[in-house]
Amino acid sequence: MAGLAAFLLLASGASLLTLPSGRHGSTSTTTESRTVGGGINDAPLLLDLMAAMLTAGASVESALSVVAEACGSDVGSSLTRVRAARLLGASWEAAWEAGSTHDARRVGAPERHQRESARSNARIIADVRQGLHFATSTGAPSAALLNAHAAQIRRHRKREIDRKVAALGVQLVLPLGLCSLPAFICLGVIPVVLGLLPAL
Repeated sequence: MAGLAAFLLLASGASLLTLPSGRHGSTSTTTESRTVGGGINDAPLLLDLMAAMLTAGASVESALSVVAEACGSDVGSSLTRVRAARLLGASWEAAWEAGSTHDARRVGAPERHQRESARSNARIIADVRQGLHFATSTGAPSAALLNAHAAQIRRHRKREIDRKVAALGVQLVLPLGLCSLPAFICLGVIPVVLGLLPAL
């Protein structure tokens, strides 16, 4: 009887170890998307850097140039094209359209990774564009707006992480139940049954 309980406990533990976890893929993708190309690929950090440069008196085009050099290759080349278009006299919308029309395919990279990287880069460029749009179109102080937009993106990310953590707590109920049930049987039920056997 005790051997059967030990076998069930080991079998349930082995089955839990072989279950796939959805967390590994999302974590590695996020890490890769922030470090791909060897530069900064985090929109709030880029917005904060641009705000610091604008506070120091740099123009939007100069800030775009410096931030583009600090970015990963795809985001950096897009921001460089936006800056070049602005220096050539293109309108704000036309400059950002020129910056977003770039095929970021890498030789040897998996198709799925290329799609995720392109989606992440497009999101970063859209965040930078949105942060600068109101300031450049209205003449409002740019640095405060960029800092506020960066803080808004960070709050949104924190809410998303909190939501995922809450969902993970619900998903862990079944595995934890499967782990504690054999222990309850081994430590709670079997000693009681074995204690009653001599009385029977």
